[in-house]
Amino acid sequence: MASNLTATTPTVTTAVETSNEALSPGNAPKGFLELRGVLKRGFSNGMLTTTSGVIALFKDGTYTSDIGRTFSKGIAASKSEKPNR
Repeated sequence: MASNLTATTPTVTTAVETSNEALSPGNAPKGFLELRGVLKRGFSNGMLTTTSGVIALFKDGTYTSDIGRTFSKGIAASKSEKPNR
């Protein structure tokens, strides 16, 4: 039986979040444990949506998504600029 199906390459869209802060190699903040990927799902206009991000996890259980500022200026600077986050 013949098939009219053809192989296609899936389209991939990549969103890149840029930071104004430069990362310095080898200067992880004190207590840094690891980077983790985070997926969030929700509904928008009746459609299921998925967004992704990266957080830095620290040994005391705190975390931040402000990677650039935290790694370049330190935890205290990141917290002082946005204390409610």
